[in-house]
Amino acid sequence: MNDSNKIVFDLLTIVTKYWKVKRSTIVKDRYSSKFKIDDESIRENLVEHVGLLPIIATYIYPHISRKNEVNIERCLAMLSIHDIGETVTGDIPTSLKTEQNANNERDIVKNILDKNQWEWFLEFEDHKTVTSLYAKGIDCVAAFVNDILLPTKIASERLKKWNYDVDKITKYAEKWFI
Repeated sequence: MNDSNKIVFDLLTIVTKYWKVKRSTIVKDRYSSKFKIDDESIRENLVEHVGLLPIIATYIYPHISRKNEVNIERCLAMLSIHDIGETVTGDIPTSLKTEQNANNERDIVKNILDKNQWEWFLEFEDHKTVTSLYAKGIDCVAAFVNDILLPTKIASERLKKWNYDVDKITKYAEKWFI
């Protein structure tokens, strides 16, 4: 296989994996009372999650107080690859993710990404730059955007199922807003 064919093959492999990973978030348009909260058919896939992030990031960006400190292009790059480890591990909700889970995912990501992308990933994970803080904030907001679109009962049921404490989530999310 020549280099061009390999690049296309690898791209299609990654995109297919993104489509297959079901996240803990429920998509409003797929929800109806006939489904149980555990039904994968109503859950967001990784492509939907990652695809929503640049919409939120670019919409909110003009309204943040420290926009001159945020490299929006780098932020969008971080958001596009930050969950690539889930193509192997699946989605582990933050409330259930252990240090071992995080280390395993990091090792997987290092083997998938090139050097520049790996640096973006590390910057996102380390939360030490204004750009990475903004990116993390956007990632936090995305799940709540989906929850806001759902009936309150279903959003609450989803959060309880994954052991989320709403007060804890609010405090956690507030630290990412710069």
